[in-house]
Amino acid sequence: MKCIKGVFWSILTSSLLAAQNEIPIGWWRTHFSYRDASHVAVAESGVYCAGPNTLFFMDLQDLNLQRISKIDGLSETGISSIAHNPELNILVIAYSNGNIDLLRNNQISNISTIHKNTIEESKAINHILFNNNLAYLATDFGVVVVDLLKNEVMEGYQDIGKNGETISVNFGSIFRDTLFLATEQGVIGGSLNPAVNLQDFRNWKRTSPDGIPDSPVSTIASNESQLLATIDNQGIYSYNGSRWDKLDYEPSQDFHYADSGSPILIAEDQSILFISENNHIEKQVHTIFPQPQAASLRNNVVWIADSVNGLATNRMGDYISLFPAGPFSDSIRSVHYQGEVIIGLPPGYDRFRNPIGTKLGFYFFDDGEWSNFNASGLSNTLSFPHTRDLVDIVYRQIDNKYYLASFGQGIIEWEPEGEIRILTIGENVLISSIAVDDQGMVWSTNFGNPNPIHRYDPQNESWTAFTSDFQAGKYPLDLQIAGNGDLWLRLDPLQGGGIMVFNPESDQQRHLTDMVNEGGLPDRNINDLQIDQNGQVWLGTDNGIFHYLFPFDILTSQDVNASPVLINGRPLLASEPVNCIAVDGGNRKWIGTENGIWLVSASGDQVINTFNIDNSPLPSNSILSMAINHQSGEVFVVTDLGMVSFRGSATAGDNLPKETVRIFPNPVDREFNGQVGISGLLRNAVVKISDIRGALVVEIKAAGGTAVWDVNDYQGRRVESGVYLVFSSSEDGTETFIGKIAVIN
Repeated sequence: MKCIKGVFWSILTSSLLAAQNEIPIGWWRTHFSYRDASHVAVAESGVYCAGPNTLFFMDLQDLNLQRISKIDGLSETGISSIAHNPELNILVIAYSNGNIDLLRNNQISNISTIHKNTIEESKAINHILFNNNLAYLATDFGVVVVDLLKNEVMEGYQDIGKNGETISVNFGSIFRDTLFLATEQGVIGGSLNPAVNLQDFRNWKRTSPDGIPDSPVSTIASNESQLLATIDNQGIYSYNGSRWDKLDYEPSQDFHYADSGSPILIAEDQSILFISENNHIEKQVHTIFPQPQAASLRNNVVWIADSVNGLATNRMGDYISLFPAGPFSDSIRSVHYQGEVIIGLPPGYDRFRNPIGTKLGFYFFDDGEWSNFNASGLSNTLSFPHTRDLVDIVYRQIDNKYYLASFGQGIIEWEPEGEIRILTIGENVLISSIAVDDQGMVWSTNFGNPNPIHRYDPQNESWTAFTSDFQAGKYPLDLQIAGNGDLWLRLDPLQGGGIMVFNPESDQQRHLTDMVNEGGLPDRNINDLQIDQNGQVWLGTDNGIFHYLFPFDILTSQDVNASPVLINGRPLLASEPVNCIAVDGGNRKWIGTENGIWLVSASGDQVINTFNIDNSPLPSNSILSMAINHQSGEVFVVTDLGMVSFRGSATAGDNLPKETVRIFPNPVDREFNGQVGISGLLRNAVVKISDIRGALVVEIKAAGGTAVWDVNDYQGRRVESGVYLVFSSSEDGTETFIGKIAVIN
């Protein structure tokens, strides 16, 4: 059992930290889109709203929105249903893998019985129905009954099909002491009389063909006088206790949810239906809920979970939408650190390099807040032209302009709060990557073009094209500029793959392949390529991590072979597909795989940490992209289920330590048991912490520009309350006083 006090303390702390735009070293935060809502549950004190990866609570008194996630004690992401029991004041949170969390009296309890069951069918929980202290869970394999007082599964009704086979149950409702289920075989009902064994399929009553069809039923709901069931694209059927009648309503949409009560609410694709006890239907359509997924009516207030606008309600009069800030969408393929901000981009092409046509725009994270740029016109978005398939972005500091690569529309030049221009270099230009060199020249790769590399001079607004001598060189996916001016291009494996190295000054180029002495790659499928702080080139492949230790003479050397990164004499992550690599301020490597994240030392010979769904708030082990804020050390991680971030302990080194040093958190209170970050230091500086009398407490070596202190002395004991002095020493031994830390125990 997890204490939810930690959840709400974490939520409160997160709010305070968000105002300071930082999180402590070693802490996580989520960056999910809260627009895509699919479930809503109303409690006396507030409203819970959930999406596939998200859950938030809206306090009815102050309308404050509070995020709740794995960081706060939830067991999973992938929420499939939620429901609130008002008598017991319990929120039941069900997941697509069958796991269950109960949020009650400031505590989270987990019931993993279904999740751990060895059944072969899907374990998704589709709907939750209460009857006193029992919860009936409609699942893809039948019904599971949970005793909410004992926190345990009481029984299950699994093989309840016509002939005793397993059937999927979509929804449930209780009408006149009978449990009615909306199933793939139509509506079935079982008496709740304790003497009736509902585990026996023969004790379930089935509807007759002349009433409601035995087609798959999507939802079912009831009140004291009626039972309603819905069949997608067919209609709504009413049961009065003796017969079924079809209501005078012809749907052209699917039904998503039905809320029991008077009136009964039904959410369909683009509207909400209010059905009175005499079967009168009122239909509501509104721009605030264009795609409603669920709806509830409590105390004459409507609450709607909408897949576009989050939580919608008419509590204040006309409908408004409410949701916590975040990226516009969880559909993120890559994340970038440019211009001291984090930018998320959606996918721009499929695995066959066909443009997708997405118009989601891009997402900026700056000063602890997300800003979304697109042409949707939806709430909490900033206007940006109808540009599609944005796949890369770079910042040109000289004139404060961003350049975005569109896989189909060329290059977009954008000055924040200024002009937006599309720079054309032909028709249907597939720009796959973009970079800026030290002179401010903008380099781009034109996928599939005989001139795959272009250089743009913003000052003269002129273009220069460069031709590849290699067929595979026509299909670059990524571009990195080395310190000596060499361009390193990761090539499409569907077109030959490997790497092309090109120097625009000498016009030399070389195709690195899996041939011995001609690249020596493990294979030609290079998933990522990064140049570290020492100029070494690191490669993420389907067979682990490889690198080129001496890349500057790659165009002139006779024999060139990539080296595996060794740890204890064995290849690092051998046979493990590596999707992405990021280099932090300490030159350490963050490696994203299909099994989570590995943090290794600068040379790769030591594993510092690993993160996966079991030991972190990661929503998935499939890591697609990573980017590091080099000022704070925060690592942003994109998975196939959304984005989270982790405050690492390394930042870029600074040349002016005293003026730029930040100590966070400060002061340190008795509740804090993490690490204090001292950032903005000279690279790899030595930090000494003493008490106010000058006695040395501890000495620390910085990783890049950040040192971390666990608030303990050199013997591992937590220091006493007081003020502590912080000194920094450079490599030549010069010592400088840089700050104070207050500790309050």
